[in-house]
Amino acid sequence: MDNSPASQQRFARDVLIASAANLLRSLRNLILIPLIAGHLSLAHYGEWDLLAVAIAFFIPWITFSLNSALLRFLPGCDDATVREGFYSIFFFVLISSATAGLALWALAAPLSTIAELAPLHTNAPAIASVLVCSSLLGLVQSYFRAFRLMLGHSALSLAQHFGEILLIAYLLQGGSPLTDALWSLAGTRGLLTAIGLARIVAHRGFAWPRFTHLRGYLAFAIPLIPNSLFYRLYDSADKFFLYAFIGSAAVGGYAAAYIAGSLFTTLASPIHTVLLPAMATLWNQDKREEIAPYLARTIRLSALLTFPALAGVFILADPLLTLLLHEEAAAATQYYQLLAVSFILFSFGIPFGDLMVTAGQSRQLFFLNGSLALVNLLLNVLMIPRLGILGAVISTLACHTAYTVATGLMARASVAYSIPWRALMRIGFAATAMGIALHQLFGPTPQTLLLPILSGIGLYTALLFALRELSKEDFDFFAALFAHKR
Repeated sequence: MDNSPASQQRFARDVLIASAANLLRSLRNLILIPLIAGHLSLAHYGEWDLLAVAIAFFIPWITFSLNSALLRFLPGCDDATVREGFYSIFFFVLISSATAGLALWALAAPLSTIAELAPLHTNAPAIASVLVCSSLLGLVQSYFRAFRLMLGHSALSLAQHFGEILLIAYLLQGGSPLTDALWSLAGTRGLLTAIGLARIVAHRGFAWPRFTHLRGYLAFAIPLIPNSLFYRLYDSADKFFLYAFIGSAAVGGYAAAYIAGSLFTTLASPIHTVLLPAMATLWNQDKREEIAPYLARTIRLSALLTFPALAGVFILADPLLTLLLHEEAAAATQYYQLLAVSFILFSFGIPFGDLMVTAGQSRQLFFLNGSLALVNLLLNVLMIPRLGILGAVISTLACHTAYTVATGLMARASVAYSIPWRALMRIGFAATAMGIALHQLFGPTPQTLLLPILSGIGLYTALLFALRELSKEDFDFFAALFAHKR
């Protein structure tokens, strides 16, 4: 891999594939939110969301965060090294996750004497199966991402997301279907793991692992486990505080606001999906000086996508919420605009954090994420009792902003990248002018979505051309993607 036009085209093509999959995943949210708002109480949805958060919390501990080692060390290596590395990690995680699942099953009965944990006894086998299948599916997806097999990665991700829509639809049918839904979740993820693993064997072959490099992988990955914990704390702890201080209905309302706000932040995630393995490949091949152009391109592309979306948040708030949420849920998401700002700011910090992981700056990330987790906990304790959902939103916004600023500064110690400030200023001006024009044309509360969106796209594109931020060369570059053979 190099910084040649052909390599840049492959990078952009992978981004386009991931973008298409990301668009379809966003449709999952467009289906999921009305489904929840129309059929499930916010209190019940809050309980489901807390269960999902708890499972996600335990995954890094069960897997020892070895998917990070897979992404960091295997790109750019020969087939024999890749086979040994991947199957060593896969079988180790299979053993560790199965052990954790059996331990959970064994402890379920004694823990059921605690009233709040009583349902654990009934659902322990299903939850244990979900933990095992989720851990293995994450490794398989990381393999496809590491080697930029974006069609396979996108197919697995889409199958998982839309399969879980069907599970939640089943959950809404009444009765007590939680156990059956958990078993279905485990079955879906287990099936996808088997399909993905079969594709890996066909692509790379199979070899029984000797665990030659496992100690080195664990030495790299284990220090990253607290980072996952810290991120979960300042990403999800607010839901537990809302539950403790206000109740599960507040968790459900905040979770709905979270999803609605995150619709505008997933725009840049396809770029990040491709950038991390691209940086790892360059780093492993001692081409570190070529990372900076990729990072600058990522910042510019992220701004091109997210700045106009941010402007649109404030213009299209009412019709968007009308589309997504019923009136009773919409009242709980009045702060989703601030959440959109928060996640867009955080999206600019993700590539900086990935660069720090690539460069082995895990200790710095540990202290940064630990500090942010502590600040988030303190802000939640102080603000949620007084401000409710707004307190959780402010806490999230503060931590996301601090993460982006801090990682941006610390990543410079590894790669001397430059931020394209002039491009960002022109893009910001075009997005702001577009938002003002839409406000003047359609008013503060437009009744439809389609016409303002189409008008905004046309105006924004025209302004970018007028400011010379977009040119014919950009379109020629993307047109070449479909003619270039990989």
